[in-house]
Amino acid sequence: MIYLMSDVHGQGDAFFTLLDKVRFSGDDRLVIVGDLIAKGRDSLSLLRFVMQHENILLLKGNHEARLLYACGALEKALEPREVIRSWMDGEGAQLLRELRHISIAEYGAILQYLLAAPVTKELKAFGTSWFCVHGAPKGVREESLLTGRYKDLQENNHCPGKTAVVGHTPTFRYGEAYRGKIIRLPDKILLDCGAGHGGPLGCLRLDDEACFYSECT
Repeated sequence: MIYLMSDVHGQGDAFFTLLDKVRFSGDDRLVIVGDLIAKGRDSLSLLRFVMQHENILLLKGNHEARLLYACGALEKALEPREVIRSWMDGEGAQLLRELRHISIAEYGAILQYLLAAPVTKELKAFGTSWFCVHGAPKGVREESLLTGRYKDLQENNHCPGKTAVVGHTPTFRYGEAYRGKIIRLPDKILLDCGAGHGGPLGCLRLDDEACFYSECT
C-alpha cells in the first residue's frame, strides 16, 4: 500500500495513531509531503523514526528549510529572514534546543538527511501520475515549491496530465466544510488537515483513496 500525509508538525501521538490505524508495515510505503517538524513536541523523535525507515520518504517542506537555514546548512533563506527569526524563537525553538544536546554525529546526520530530502516526488501507480510537493507547484524555484498556495480550489493545478498532491495550506482555509478533512478533487489532493493548528492529522491511501484521521489534538 502507498500512503500520503503532510504537515505532521511534531505531533507524534497523531502520527503513530495513524500508522496503527492503517496497520503500516515494512511492505507499505509512506510519503510525507513536507513539514514533519516544528510546532509540536515530538519533532526530534519523529525525525529519528523516519530516518530509520527506508519505506518512508520525507519531502522537504518550508519548516525543514527553516531549520536548515537556522542551523547554517543553507546559505540562502527561502523565506524572509524576519519570518525565520520569529520561527527560531517560537515554533522551532524546542527542536533547536534539543539539537544542541545530541551528538555531533547525529546532528550532522540529521542535517544531511534534510539537505538530501527531495522537494518533489512523482508517483505512478494504478494508471495515474501524482505530483507531490509541499506548496502549490507554481514555477520551478524551490521557494515557490515550498511556500506556494492555491488561491482557491478552482485554480489550475499547474501539473498538466497529473494530479497535484500538496500540503502547506490547512484545508479549513478553503472553507469550514473542509475543516479537518483531506480535499480530493479530480486534479488535486490537499493533505494538510490542520494538525499544526489543533486539528487532526490526515492520511490518504492511494490504492483506494481511503482517508484516515487521527483525533484532534
